[in-house]
Amino acid sequence: MEFNEGKAKEIIEKFNLDEKTIRVWKTRNSIPDKYAKMEGPKVKIAGENDLQTQRNIIKILFREDSSKINVSSIARLANVNSQRLADIVRGKSDVLTTDELLALKKAINILRIEAKEILDDLSKVKYEVPQKVEKKFRDFFYRKEILSKRFFNDDIYVRVEGFARKARSFPIEDIDSIRDDFALFVIETNIC
Repeated sequence: MEFNEGKAKEIIEKFNLDEKTIRVWKTRNSIPDKYAKMEGPKVKIAGENDLQTQRNIIKILFREDSSKINVSSIARLANVNSQRLADIVRGKSDVLTTDELLALKKAINILRIEAKEILDDLSKVKYEVPQKVEKKFRDFFYRKEILSKRFFNDDIYVRVEGFARKARSFPIEDIDSIRDDFALFVIETNIC
């Protein structure tokens, strides 16, 4: 589509794009055709509750003390552009759309629920971990959305990783620390 200043501004507003995009389109003398074919505006966040939820999600994904969640993988799971999330953190963009916000919240809650289930199962363990719990643990450990090396402290990670690779049995001697790590993750990922 040929560049038109008015149409470009309308598309920028409609799709919540960065204002600097106009310069790129003007230089190229064209607006990408994908915007002509897309219908319906993407809704921006309206209320203060949504803004607080966005701040909480950003805080979870970009924790200063190192996040346990792989941002690009969780963004892919939520079908949200990870670069857009980074732009919000840097202040280049202001808000997520309602759809993006709900998708990210859902994706984080999926991980949180899985971790809570494992935590509940591990809380019942006395001497031996049932195979069903071991499978859940391994599946969670190898999820693309989880940064396992940050999830556990260094001493425990080596033993847990050996278990996950099936090179050793479940490190029952570290069960309390493993439970603590899962409990901390469940607390850290609380979006409310």
